[in-house]
Amino acid sequence: MSSGAFANFLIVFILTPVLTRIFSEEQFGVYYQYFSLATIISTIILGTYPVALVIPKLEREFLKLLKLVIALSIIGTLTLQIVILIAGDKFMAATNTENIGELIHLLPFSMFLICISQICNYSNIREALFKKNSSSMVVWSGSEKGSALLLSQILTPSAIGLVLANVVGNIARIFTLLSFSLVKKMRNVFSISNFEVFQKAREFIKYPTRVLPSTLISTFTSDLPLYLLVGKFGIAAVGFFGMARNLLNISYNLIGQALAPVYFKEAASLYVNDKARLKELTKSIFFKLLVISCLGFGLIFGFGDIIFKIFLGDEWLTAGKVAAIISVFYVFKIISSPFSNLFNVAHKEDQLLILQIVIAICRILGIYIGISTSHLLLAIAIYSFSSVIGYAFFLNSTFALLDINAIPLFIKSILIMAFIFGCFYLLRLLISNWFSYFQYDLLTI
Repeated sequence: MSSGAFANFLIVFILTPVLTRIFSEEQFGVYYQYFSLATIISTIILGTYPVALVIPKLEREFLKLLKLVIALSIIGTLTLQIVILIAGDKFMAATNTENIGELIHLLPFSMFLICISQICNYSNIREALFKKNSSSMVVWSGSEKGSALLLSQILTPSAIGLVLANVVGNIARIFTLLSFSLVKKMRNVFSISNFEVFQKAREFIKYPTRVLPSTLISTFTSDLPLYLLVGKFGIAAVGFFGMARNLLNISYNLIGQALAPVYFKEAASLYVNDKARLKELTKSIFFKLLVISCLGFGLIFGFGDIIFKIFLGDEWLTAGKVAAIISVFYVFKIISSPFSNLFNVAHKEDQLLILQIVIAICRILGIYIGISTSHLLLAIAIYSFSSVIGYAFFLNSTFALLDINAIPLFIKSILIMAFIFGCFYLLRLLISNWFSYFQYDLLTI
């Protein structure tokens, strides 16, 4: 774990319990919808072009891309502002985000900040300024949560305070990401003609046409419960789901995402030169991630409701039950996370897109079938199970790229997961026989 990741974890661990005792689950629900909407729209507007900023070796080629993404950010922000001014109510109705209310007018600015932070982030990767990027996440987390705490003392605690704190956090992150060289380069983009920018956009057209659909499908379907749960169960349900997912994502980012660049580097070299060694490396990483994630999420499966109740407050007991339910699919999410890069190495990006669509279909069917039950926790359980099916398809295709027989691996994985999760479940039942406080009733709200 890097020092930046550990510092970010400490900030979340220390300040989140304070904030959950100040702001309600409904207010967090509005915040999660707002932040999700800003993130998805920024992804669409940029067309994943910022990812291409790491590619050019020549400075002028980089400046062409830089001007392109800056222009897209500005045009997208102005367009969104006009749409909201003309048809803000219809926009919220179409996205099922009516609870955002007047905060919708702040959305274009928030989206613009996310765009700029993405641009800075990938520009720093090109310059190998990894510590700067890591530090920016610490600054963002600390300034956002610190601002929320401060605003709760100045204003009456509300979703407005959480959203304004997010804006402050994004501004602080951008200032941390910016370097003197990048500011200078931003000034130099004016020397680039619009025709050169247009040519560069065509040269990297695969990003909005091939990379964007995959990214957007994954992001949107992952966030889908934030938009659909509210209609049936209210904005508090969004707060419960968002908080559970937000805290589980810490483990996902620390474990799964940390290994992704390491595996990508090894896979890029071994896929052509030593496929047999890559097979062994893949299976080794797979089982290591499986055991580590099962231990962590098995604890959440067995004691999530109690942990959340103690950690966040009595009102967040349901969020703990949500976390326990989705912990099952988070195991599959973590063990799948490093291997998406393998499709890029094998030049099978189209196949990756198809797999993302399969996962999306599973998620969509799961959440719609779940909502039809009119039971919040059962709905999330069905969504979680359907996501597991999607990730199983993904892993099967990953192993097929390396000619690995997936059936023995799946059987072994199910047995390992069942044993570890079962141990935590039995431990909870055993303790509940001694202490009524630990009674286990996962699907009762």
